[in-house]
Amino acid sequence: MNETSITEHIALLILQEIVSEVDDCDVDLVELRKALARSAMSITHKQRQRADCIANDLLGQYREYFFLEQECGCEDHDWYNYEPIEYDERVAEIWRTGVRQRASVRIKYQSQKTETTNRVVDPWLTSSPYGVGFCHLRNAARKFRFDRIMEIELTDKTFEKPDNWKTMI
Repeated sequence: MNETSITEHIALLILQEIVSEVDDCDVDLVELRKALARSAMSITHKQRQRADCIANDLLGQYREYFFLEQECGCEDHDWYNYEPIEYDERVAEIWRTGVRQRASVRIKYQSQKTETTNRVVDPWLTSSPYGVGFCHLRNAARKFRFDRIMEIELTDKTFEKPDNWKTMI
């Protein structure tokens, strides 16, 4: 298996999708489609199927992230100018597991004001370095920075994500 070829194919799939959504773009779509066809020929059918799934998943995360930014009224801020947030990848992985399994997480969270609280959260979305979910302590949807989660563990409690969860953020 050639990981570079699969990664290139995923990148080209994502680029094609994003470029097709942009009105004013300097990317030559004909050349992009040719490169995509070449990359498709360099991997197996099964690898192409897997690449399609990964690209669709990443595009979904990309769209959800920007949907959240617009819904939160943050679309005008320069998020790309902020320093990267360093966090323990284990925290993000446990959060993602909670999202996938619809399992609540128990966290010890340090707020910006240095207040530390124990919370149970139903994780709805991962947009590293943030997680979004329903906080039972505050009885509301909240956005959590992974670098402020001091401890995290999955619980046995499962939850159903509300149909209107995006309007609750």
